[in-house]
Amino acid sequence: MKQPVSCEWNITNYCNLKCSFCSMNSEHYKDFENLNTIKIKEVAKKIKEVGCLYVSLSGGEPMSHPMFFDIIKELRKKNLEVTISTNGTLINSYNIKKLEKLKVKWIQISLHGNQANVNDKIMGKNVYNTIKKNIELIKQSNIGISVASVMTTENKISIKKLHEELKRENIPHIIRKQMLVGRAALIEKELNISKKIKIEKNNKRCGYFFAIAVNGDIQPCGEFKIKLGNIFKDNLVKIWKNNPMLRMCSKDSGCLAEIYENDESFRMQINETIKKF
Repeated sequence: MKQPVSCEWNITNYCNLKCSFCSMNSEHYKDFENLNTIKIKEVAKKIKEVGCLYVSLSGGEPMSHPMFFDIIKELRKKNLEVTISTNGTLINSYNIKKLEKLKVKWIQISLHGNQANVNDKIMGKNVYNTIKKNIELIKQSNIGISVASVMTTENKISIKKLHEELKRENIPHIIRKQMLVGRAALIEKELNISKKIKIEKNNKRCGYFFAIAVNGDIQPCGEFKIKLGNIFKDNLVKIWKNNPMLRMCSKDSGCLAEIYENDESFRMQINETIKKF
């Protein structure tokens, strides 16, 4: 593509939860110093220049960042549509009103079962009830909502029931095949159940977007953590147009991020390709 449709901007690796299958493998440290007003403006400017229409704010937990609303304001100044990928625990009526005022387009919330005992075994104690309450807050607003789940052996029945409930409420539900990276790699056998289930069929966005890591590194996506350049040091337009990795990702060849993590020879080949760029 001549220009990307969207990008995922990881504004912090910090998260207030510690989900068992998280690909981030994040520790509970705060890295908020990576962004300040000047850097936020620079990133927003470059995202706009490369041609993006949408920006998805992610983490870690993006709503934990003290400059979360400042980041959204700067993106909206550039007429960029903003979506948020969150665990949903930090949402309240006050910040929903602020997000409405900023005309945030969509919020995607994580939920991994239709019962508290199932979901909270994955996400933590009392998380289910908090998320359910906050889903209702979003439903009462002008902001779109979707729910994202990861299927494991422990929650597969509960996920199916959750899917039926959300369908009745007309809430889009994304069931993901978990990447075996980060903490997820520690429970590989448990997560292999997703191989038997058709998940995210024909939902391949590779080649249409890129990701920005918390330190400014440009990556093919949030799961494919290879450095293609840095938004603070390199020309983003040049990276998008010329980097061979982005061209490889646009081909219908399966998930390169997962292959990269699990195939040493492929990993060496990719690393050599990046060095030549």
